[in-house]
Amino acid sequence: MEVARTALHWGLGWTIAGAATGVALMFGHVELFAESGAKPLGLGAYDVWIVVLGIGGTLFGAGLGGLTSLVIRLWNSGAPGAPSLRRQLPAAALAGAILGGMTRSLDAAAIGGILGAATPAAAYGFGRLSALIRR
Repeated sequence: MEVARTALHWGLGWTIAGAATGVALMFGHVELFAESGAKPLGLGAYDVWIVVLGIGGTLFGAGLGGLTSLVIRLWNSGAPGAPSLRRQLPAAALAGAILGGMTRSLDAAAIGGILGAATPAAAYGFGRLSALIRR
């Protein structure tokens, strides 16, 4: 149950991040594929970024959350309570490197590891921020 919950939460967070990046790329008029020279007229030609990065973020975040939760369970099988940030960071970095390494690229594995480690750190920061706002 914990694995599914973590996968859902991290998947949702990465969906929002991916869609927001897609919006930025849409307004930046970044083309998805190399064009022959003809330029699209409106923003509608660029809105595919929102869908592509939203779905990609969902898949990466859900995979990262689920794999991180499994790694934490394996490493800390006897530890009581919720895992601390200190236990989450290496597990998330390993999970991100595994997901990035599935592309058979060392660069992608390194980027996946960095994004993996950044995810629990960002979640911790947003949790602290929301606790301050609620006061």
